[in-house]
Amino acid sequence: MARFPTPPPAHRREFVTDLTRQARTALSSILGYSEILGEELGVSRPELVSDLSSIRQAGEDLVGIIDALELRVDNERRRATVDVLTGLFNRRYLIEVGGPLLQQARERQEPLSLLIFDIDDLKLINDTLGHKAGDEVIQAIGGRAVSALRDEDTLVRLGGDEFVALLPNTSSEQAAMIIAERLRLSIGNSAIATTDGKQVAVTISAGVSTLDDANTDLAALIHAADRALLAAKRGGRDRVHFADSTDE
Repeated sequence: MARFPTPPPAHRREFVTDLTRQARTALSSILGYSEILGEELGVSRPELVSDLSSIRQAGEDLVGIIDALELRVDNERRRATVDVLTGLFNRRYLIEVGGPLLQQARERQEPLSLLIFDIDDLKLINDTLGHKAGDEVIQAIGGRAVSALRDEDTLVRLGGDEFVALLPNTSSEQAAMIIAERLRLSIGNSAIATTDGKQVAVTISAGVSTLDDANTDLAALIHAADRALLAAKRGGRDRVHFADSTDE
């Protein structure tokens, strides 16, 4: 699945990209007009070539600076929206992308579901094996989740041991639960090996919600899925629960 931003870029990058395009267009126009003006003024060919070369070099230098700025803006945005520990998207990315994605789904009348899950008993792992092992478990679960989800899904680490996946074109309870169960099994079926040789058995609990009349925006979807996650915890953990009106 994609691990770096795929939606439309932020406004700053759009501005820099547009600036680069305008600079290149302006450079081309300047060179063309300069040649015409030089001929009209009777400027000698060597002088004209020298002047045009200076203009071209200055323009190319400007375009190079703008290109470097565009790359810097892109890299800064990636760093701001990627979780350092796992390499997955982070909460900021979810907020930045989730709203527009849901709006697009509503406008196009396309289905969309949201899955939220966390690690069962991570505190116990941290307390018995140490936080380094806990971090390695989080990293491994992020990797397994990427493999279990589809290419079009977006996986985010909210923080701590909590993750969210946006599932486009997934409307029915059955379809969303199939994806969630596949994820749960992919994580819990085999132990995670830490760098110090420990084998850590890990399970997750998950809650699923779907875009509908009751859950019309990102906050509502997360809230419903979070209630479903709590119901899965109360039900014994290592399970998936679909959000419904009875969840408290």
